[in-house]
Amino acid sequence: MINNKPKNFISLNGKVLIFVFFVLISSCSGSSIKEENDIVEYLEKNNILVGKAEIVFLLDRSGSVGAANFETEKGFVESFLTHIVVDANASHVAVISYSDAADRHIDYLIQPKTKCHLSQELQDVQFKDSRATNIAAALDEARAVFQNARPQVNKVLILVSDGRANMGGDPVPHANSLKELGIEIFCFGIGSSLRGELERLASSEQHVYNCDEFRDFARLAKRIRGDPHESSWSGQAAAPNCDHLCDSPYKGEADDPGCCDHSARCSCALLSGMHMCVCGPGYYGLSGLAGHCRACPIGTYKSRLEPAKQCTPCPPGSTTAKSASGSIRDCVCKEGYEGNPTSGLPCSPVKCPPLQKPKHGFTLGSCRDSAVPFGSDCGFLCDQEYELVNRDSAIRTCLSNGSWSGKSAVCKN
Repeated sequence: MINNKPKNFISLNGKVLIFVFFVLISSCSGSSIKEENDIVEYLEKNNILVGKAEIVFLLDRSGSVGAANFETEKGFVESFLTHIVVDANASHVAVISYSDAADRHIDYLIQPKTKCHLSQELQDVQFKDSRATNIAAALDEARAVFQNARPQVNKVLILVSDGRANMGGDPVPHANSLKELGIEIFCFGIGSSLRGELERLASSEQHVYNCDEFRDFARLAKRIRGDPHESSWSGQAAAPNCDHLCDSPYKGEADDPGCCDHSARCSCALLSGMHMCVCGPGYYGLSGLAGHCRACPIGTYKSRLEPAKQCTPCPPGSTTAKSASGSIRDCVCKEGYEGNPTSGLPCSPVKCPPLQKPKHGFTLGSCRDSAVPFGSDCGFLCDQEYELVNRDSAIRTCLSNGSWSGKSAVCKN
């Protein structure tokens, strides 16, 4: 495993990153397994699979790839994006395929969409017009796409190819010009005879990966994918997208209530790209299907559109006025407490000033402490041959407004 960053490591902030995946049809050697480990480790250490980025995929649809392996390339796109949120305020994605020429199929850099849209539109990308391998044209098309990239956002280009370029000229000058712009290039290839060209395209020898078959490429995709934890949802999906989740007798009718609970929304999972009914703010449940969302109990809240086993308790000393609260702003200090949970100021018990013992008498409890918390009682007794003037002053309670109940204790004989 590589423990240190490559000598020519480039900071990710504001840089364009190019991953060139050469997948050549021709089982993996021990050295390629090590290279696979190094690539996965590099992606994890440098947070390339998290955060916000502009990501452009270039998929090889040349004749030597074949329809089945082209589907593997598309699967790699989804695997690579498993841990990346695709949404207007997160990462933007574009997909280009190339053979003799480059065709732009998906471009969310111009019109941002969610991963649910991506999953659907990616299925429509077909293996057709498959002849030569024009990598130069693919790089030029990617450059055009990046003209619409957001400033100060990482820019990632992933090129998948099954071999050397045989049309459009030498792609190395194109790669060099991109490197001059701060682009980092990774090459994934099969066949030792190609290593020289791969190294000229890559940022360094450590950025080159060699393997033999598309099944090894699929294995790499599986390692990158891992086990995602869905944490982001978009509630902008149309209700019919969730119609497959239940068998409604009213499906297709104008008054069809749909599959989702009245407090849920048909939502797109921004990591997996699947449509699901998800309980909205103020309601909890792992399923958002009709009848499965429950209101957050008093004293709890849920602010996000997401599946949840339970709602979040209000901070100590605070509660909500009603159930189904959708924000911490609904949490207020309980009676006898003061603070501001919304701003992070803890709710602390109200304090009453200390009470002194009466003349010819004494106190019971913590009356004479520097400050007495809300709800505390203070008892008064008189010396022998003396008695309290007001019986209701025998026990005084610290009230929620910081004052004592009753009147001052007075002992008379």
